[in-house]
Amino acid sequence: MLKIKIKEVKTNPKNPRLIKDDKFRKLVNSIKEFPQMLELRPIVVDENNVILGGNMRYKACVEAGLKEVFILRAENLTEKQKEEFIVKDNVSFGQWDYDVLANEWETEELNTWGLEMSFLNAHEYDNPASMQEEIKSDFVPNEEEKIHNLLSDRFIVPPFSVFDTKQGYWQSRKNEWKSLGIQSEVGRGGNLLKYSETILQASNPKKKLAELLKLSSPNTANVESKIPNYYAQKESGLTDAEIIKNFIENSQLGGTSVFDPVLCEIAYKWFCKENGTILDPFAGGSVRGIVASKVGRQYIGIDLRQEQVEANEEQVLNICENNHPKYIVGSSENVVEMISGLSGKPKIDMIFTCPPYYDLEQYSEDPQDLSSLSHDEFDKIYEYIIEKSVSLLTENSFSVFVVGDVRDKNGVYLDLIGKTVAAHKKAGAVYYNSAVLLESVGTAGMRAARIFNGGRKLCKVHQNVLVFYKGDISKIKDKFKEIQLETETNDPGIKTEYGERLSIEVEI
Repeated sequence: MLKIKIKEVKTNPKNPRLIKDDKFRKLVNSIKEFPQMLELRPIVVDENNVILGGNMRYKACVEAGLKEVFILRAENLTEKQKEEFIVKDNVSFGQWDYDVLANEWETEELNTWGLEMSFLNAHEYDNPASMQEEIKSDFVPNEEEKIHNLLSDRFIVPPFSVFDTKQGYWQSRKNEWKSLGIQSEVGRGGNLLKYSETILQASNPKKKLAELLKLSSPNTANVESKIPNYYAQKESGLTDAEIIKNFIENSQLGGTSVFDPVLCEIAYKWFCKENGTILDPFAGGSVRGIVASKVGRQYIGIDLRQEQVEANEEQVLNICENNHPKYIVGSSENVVEMISGLSGKPKIDMIFTCPPYYDLEQYSEDPQDLSSLSHDEFDKIYEYIIEKSVSLLTENSFSVFVVGDVRDKNGVYLDLIGKTVAAHKKAGAVYYNSAVLLESVGTAGMRAARIFNGGRKLCKVHQNVLVFYKGDISKIKDKFKEIQLETETNDPGIKTEYGERLSIEVEI
């Protein structure tokens, strides 16, 4: 048995097992609370460190943030013996992914190894027409799942008007992106949403934190068990309030929003041509630039803060081997001059950004920072930046804004969505698509009752993805290639247009 860096372990594209979200979360929690269990049950790998047994534990270790894992290397196995091991090792646990089984193994072999597969027809859903006929005659929820899987194979996520980030397929792909080492919150400062104040101002902060933790981990026994080195910190003289504050601001509860890499990936692949240049006038963290690099797009991000750009560039050097995203320090009010001043005066093939949501998160005290302005000033400059950005956009190209409505001090929505639409229309881009980005409940569960009872306000757990188009709509089909099935590649993992691999298996 060996202990190696977790990044050296490779997931197995042939693993046919899935695990439900709730069970996966429990496994992640158990690893965090009792990591010694991994030494008792190491991950089994082949001579190339490809997992033969323990995909579930590996995924959970990545999610738990472990840097090293114990492995047991099974060498000198034939390919047939490896396949047999994978199936036999998983007979009693988890849930089968029948699509993988049908594509990777012969039914006769699976039956021989103890898995009855006589009912499985690998080609049952190859014909979309026949599938639709069956659905019309006898539609059941399982058929909807199969449609979903077919579309996910081709488009990463189904091209519907709802993106559900809570689903296992989305979270699994997100974790794969995070495993690259992306830390979008670096450079932004913690607690921008003021969650620590919400908890610490409670009459009993420890009890308030426990309520919050139970929303994401119902089996949590107490706060002490969730805070690393709680008792050691206590002995060092820190108060409960200080320990809790440090824990919140250095964990996923810190309250600083982090952009979703999966949303970046689908937006780039759906709405930007290969090797096209993406303009991000409100760059923020590193996610959008790194994902653009990995999927073979050029990226230009503008941010006011030097420290944010430096943090982004440091991550780029660690993660992107080449095709580095370009960051510019300054105000996007000067976006035309900034782009014109770049070498080669690049053409902009897509705008993709997430603007400040007024003063919901305040990023700096800079007078040019939109998040520090009054709402009226914000609206004026925001419209101007959109106008100038769209003026740089080449004909027959898309602009995608991720926005969400926020309330003023009286609780009335400021209509950031409507103002984004109106600004694009004024700039000459039509409103073409709209999707709802559903997010996990998270801390909303703690706030919902108070917010609703305090004024019948619904607790918002979604954002909006607004898609605009500049040019002749009839030319979209000609300019943007048909998206091919990513599963057509024989390589393990998904090979991006840029030629780098991003493993996105959801099997365990």
